[in-house]
Amino acid sequence: GASSDCSRVFVRIYDSPTCVGAGAGSPIRGSPAAHAGVEVHGREWSLSVDDGKRFGGHCERSVMWCRPGHRPKFKLRETLSMGHTRCSEDEVARLIDSMSAAWEGFNDRGPHRFAEALCYSLGVARLPSWVSTSLQAPTAPTVERVYVRVYDLGTTFLTRLHNSMLKSYGAFHTGVEVYGREWSFGLVCNEWSTGVVSNAPGRNKDHTFRETLIMGFTRCSSAQVFQILNEMKCQWRGCTYDLFVRNCHHFSNALCARLGVGTLPPWVNDLATSLGDALGASAVGGEEGREER
Repeated sequence: GASSDCSRVFVRIYDSPTCVGAGAGSPIRGSPAAHAGVEVHGREWSLSVDDGKRFGGHCERSVMWCRPGHRPKFKLRETLSMGHTRCSEDEVARLIDSMSAAWEGFNDRGPHRFAEALCYSLGVARLPSWVSTSLQAPTAPTVERVYVRVYDLGTTFLTRLHNSMLKSYGAFHTGVEVYGREWSFGLVCNEWSTGVVSNAPGRNKDHTFRETLIMGFTRCSSAQVFQILNEMKCQWRGCTYDLFVRNCHHFSNALCARLGVGTLPPWVNDLATSLGDALGASAVGGEEGREER
């Protein structure tokens, strides 16, 4: 059984009330469904679509919660058990706040994609393919917002103090968030493991979260991002990590480039760049001195 610090996660599948006529019986699994919501810690979260508010051909979306199984304007079809999450109520609240900023507004994303992203971030099972297929409708090209999460390196107060006083030469860690997951690069002490790891956005346990940078939008689908990351996992093995020329910021820039968004501001990596240049100049000076002798 699951430990006491785990919470069960469910996905509620809904139909429009007009789709279930009197005496018609329940819709067949896999038939078109109207809505999906994710229940965790006693609340059901979903992406609400307001057809009455449109802009540029898109409906307004907003992240909302309701009592589990009681989504207004929809009829509950069935409940799917997705497993257990170790995220606490506070962690889920922060995750929802983060996702709300990325998902709300006028866009073309539906409730099934939100449910998939939330389940992924909670570390539970993926939605069955019939749910995604039944809920998905033809849409405009994918547009997904990309963020870079900036952390004070490590978890000590001294690093946070240094960075607050000398941001241009601060010691930072970065990760790239896309489709509800944050990806970063670090050192691994063997020759075969990838250095690319993931965590919930803003929740890297080895560093102290500082701020979020908005990098723009990618037109890569979630499947394309998955393929990009699989390629980069092979290219960015942990043993190739170098503090000065191949660190987490270099990975973040490389991933942002693959996603077609902007690059990191220079201050993020200024400390490593400056130290690398100084060590390089020192090495060149040493070689010249030996040649003269």
